[in-house]
Amino acid sequence: MATGDGSIQTAEEQWSSLPNDLLSTVYARLASPADRVSFAAVCTSWRALALTCPRRPVLPWLMLDPCGGNKTKRVYSPEDGMILPPIPIPSEAADGRFIGGYGDGWVVSSDFPLGIVNLFSGIEVVYSSEQRRIISSQKSTGNLLVMRKVIFSEAPTSGGCILAAITDKHGLALSRAGCPEGRWTTRGFHAEERLMDIAFFNGELYGLMRYRDCLVKFEIGLNEHGAPVLTAVHCLAIENSPSSHSLGDPDNYARYIIELRGKLVMAVRRRFWWLPKPCFIVLQLVHGDGDRSIWANMASLGDHALFLGWTCSKAVHVPVSGRGGVKRNHIYYSRHRCLKRDDHIPNHAEVLPMSSIDDCRDRVYYKEDNSVYCVPSVEYYVKGGVCPPVWVFPPDM
Repeated sequence: MATGDGSIQTAEEQWSSLPNDLLSTVYARLASPADRVSFAAVCTSWRALALTCPRRPVLPWLMLDPCGGNKTKRVYSPEDGMILPPIPIPSEAADGRFIGGYGDGWVVSSDFPLGIVNLFSGIEVVYSSEQRRIISSQKSTGNLLVMRKVIFSEAPTSGGCILAAITDKHGLALSRAGCPEGRWTTRGFHAEERLMDIAFFNGELYGLMRYRDCLVKFEIGLNEHGAPVLTAVHCLAIENSPSSHSLGDPDNYARYIIELRGKLVMAVRRRFWWLPKPCFIVLQLVHGDGDRSIWANMASLGDHALFLGWTCSKAVHVPVSGRGGVKRNHIYYSRHRCLKRDDHIPNHAEVLPMSSIDDCRDRVYYKEDNSVYCVPSVEYYVKGGVCPPVWVFPPDM
């Protein structure tokens, strides 16, 4: 298009020249996160304007391939029921495998070195070279440990934020963001004490062990460098603890601990003889007289939904009418392992619409609705590939 002085505007210049008040009105009318992402992707000026507009909460997205090596990532939005436009990955995290996350778009990437970066702002938490790798303190191991899951006690930008990790040896590793001189500190466990999940609750760290029917509370102190160290492990005797299972597919017997409305809850995946497949039950920790505590069954999640996965899990508030494809009192679960090519797929599983996505043609993603069992759930899994999908928690948009 020609301007008043006879010069020719490019397409991006034409879009950029639209008045801000008009663009603000358009953006305010976009209810879908997918539409708001597309708006911000039009050009630099539209992206800058989107940052100044009032924001709305965004429900979690499922990162389809968390393995490294891609400059962009595809995510599935359960709220929109669709694959969103590719998200550019900051260079600091592009080569890593995503092994944890926090709200507002923060993720942890591994393998070596470890990185903490915001997928949306590109801001990186500065970590020293010593903090970017974990070396086992046990002589019997004697080499670098691989982190399977990393969680945060608070926002990663806080100097007091403690990072806790489950390692490939099923041990526990600790670090602190504001402690550049301190290395990761590690603690191994016996085979029967292998960690299944960890979570911070009221500033304290708790864990579940795969082969023991108890909730574990970890006491954390500081060493001479100011780095967090594990000082004590308490196995809490709680009535009605669900029995653990050591054999079989881990997706059939997964357990998670999550904070829900100021309470510590456990989501347990179980098989019942009268049901054709595993389902979730949810238990709430209730304190009684003295030291007595019990895991009490929860009939409903109320106004929340649980998003569960092998790297990060979270309880999220959902409006009474739901948000698109997301409903309250539901569990949205990403399986722990990728299915093999010859594995059976249930007849009622739905294939996610991805036929036009070139970088996903070696993998097929499925969604399965299990709303008739126990706590209603939706399960996501992939056939092919190396890493199963993981949840990411975007900032408000």
